[in-house]
Amino acid sequence: MFKILVVSNIYPFPADTGKKIVMNGFLDYFHSRFGENSVEWIIISNKNIEEKNISSVGFHNVDVPSSMRRLLSVFFYSFILRRKSIQESILYTPALGEMVCNEIKKSKPDLIMFDTIRAAQYGLPVGYKGDAFLYMDDLFSVRYEKMLNVLRNGDAENMNVLGNFSNFIPRIIRPAVQKLKFFQKYLLGLEKKLTEKSEIQTSENFPLNILLNAEEVALMKARSPGTHVVRAKPILPKPASNSFLRKYDGAFTFIFIGVLNYAPNELAILKFLKEVVPNVIEKCPEFRLRIIGKHASDELKDVVSCFSENVVLEGFVPDLSDALATCCGMLIPLTFGTGIKLKTLEALSYGVPVISTSVGTEGIPLQSGKDCFINDNFDDFLGLMVFLKDRKNNEMMSENAKKFFEENYSKEVIFSEYDQMFKKYLLQD
Repeated sequence: MFKILVVSNIYPFPADTGKKIVMNGFLDYFHSRFGENSVEWIIISNKNIEEKNISSVGFHNVDVPSSMRRLLSVFFYSFILRRKSIQESILYTPALGEMVCNEIKKSKPDLIMFDTIRAAQYGLPVGYKGDAFLYMDDLFSVRYEKMLNVLRNGDAENMNVLGNFSNFIPRIIRPAVQKLKFFQKYLLGLEKKLTEKSEIQTSENFPLNILLNAEEVALMKARSPGTHVVRAKPILPKPASNSFLRKYDGAFTFIFIGVLNYAPNELAILKFLKEVVPNVIEKCPEFRLRIIGKHASDELKDVVSCFSENVVLEGFVPDLSDALATCCGMLIPLTFGTGIKLKTLEALSYGVPVISTSVGTEGIPLQSGKDCFINDNFDDFLGLMVFLKDRKNNEMMSENAKKFFEENYSKEVIFSEYDQMFKKYLLQD
């Protein structure tokens, strides 16, 4: 049996984040093409995996070093030698690299999927005769550059713009870093340079490198001519109910969905609440906005409280079927971010009309005015929202959204594209 080994620092279940959804898409494909027991998974984490015996994936834990050892590693490899990005060095020691290679030897896979440069830094064990590829996710160097620009422009005075990058900063110094903007700028600038260097050097070691965004594929090819980089569309789970139907009744209710301590999401919804919502309420008092997502900041809670009759902060909602079925549309007012926005694809998959900035549709070949509405001028959002309030207009945009998704991002379409990407291994199986 053909065996695939994933090396990652995340546990993929439950699929409750964008990254986990993407990784589950790969799992779904591998299981479909190579068999239910074809995948093993090395997790570089101290997390105790209690659920590991209930899935068809064989998990192997490799514990990360102590906090002090990781701090020393960051200081030595990132600040002194400048050989590794912070996100790499915090998960690196020579001993840890040896343990990962030993697990690879034990597994004896035919194909290894390294999940980002963080996992790929350990390399392949001596004597390994199989193949390997690098899943790059987003170009993190581009993400950090955009985060740096937000800080420079003063658009995030009270916000932890570092977002998920904070996870790569040793816990002992994290509070200070989150408060000191000048230190955040320094760290992001350093990490941007080190990450870009690692992305180039690491990708050159693999015959196949995968990104989600076609624009980032083109950028990576320009940075490293000759490196084989391709775009892989993410596979989204099908709606929980195959009989899902839109039930829009004309209510002027919109939704915003996202993890709210992720800087692009928090900045977007705060900006929208402050700059757009007052005018919307004045013109359309019946307007309602449901903000769905966990980890809301105190600032966001305070701003939402100013619109208590029109805006509700709902927290995490495990089943979004009702919200997606009944809303007038989804608002995606992102002003920065990288990669593919899965919330956009999710809305389209359910036939939910979308009003988004260009950032929210990056890498997705949508036609504005047909498949969705794309507009970077917040002043124009109200007119688009009113257009969708008409039930005939809403139904038309809903049907177009669903059609676009089925023709471009359905499981069948993407599996066929993955078959071409992994054709060599399908012939071996």
